[in-house]
Amino acid sequence: MAWRSALKNLLHSREAFDARGQAYGVAVAEIDARSFEAKGGKANYADVKCRPHASLRDQPLYYVAQCARSGKLWSCGQAELETLVKLPARELAIRPGTLEPKLAYDAIQKISGYGYFQGKSLDAALQSTCNMGMGDKPDLIEISCKRWAITVSFWCPKTPQKTACPRVIFMGERP
Repeated sequence: MAWRSALKNLLHSREAFDARGQAYGVAVAEIDARSFEAKGGKANYADVKCRPHASLRDQPLYYVAQCARSGKLWSCGQAELETLVKLPARELAIRPGTLEPKLAYDAIQKISGYGYFQGKSLDAALQSTCNMGMGDKPDLIEISCKRWAITVSFWCPKTPQKTACPRVIFMGERP
């Protein structure tokens, strides 16, 4: 099986990934390696997940990195913080990006309960992994989940009181 030989090759390079994790004071938890060669050659791409270093709302906080191999040398991009958000029926992996992790977690949890925005299901749009970041204005959050882009605003009208806050102000599906 091609994936076994890819994993074996990657495990020989595990020291490179462990060294990457040590930069953050954590060790590697799992490696998902792939080969993009038609005959299943050696792995040349890997997603690396570090062991949790903290928790947020009883969910693990951990780093993830994407790594690539050139010849025998593996190199990894900038590691990103990731956590899981408890939704009513499942967990959603999010990467807070430039947001404070608590703000990112709470915003996702809150908007997931809204149901629909302009006839589009928020639950269908919130699929792992969601990347988050600050928008053009300080009260905006941009969320990108698989094929969906969502903009959330923390500026909320004082009236009517029924207006949910934070509120979804844009939701679009990418082709």
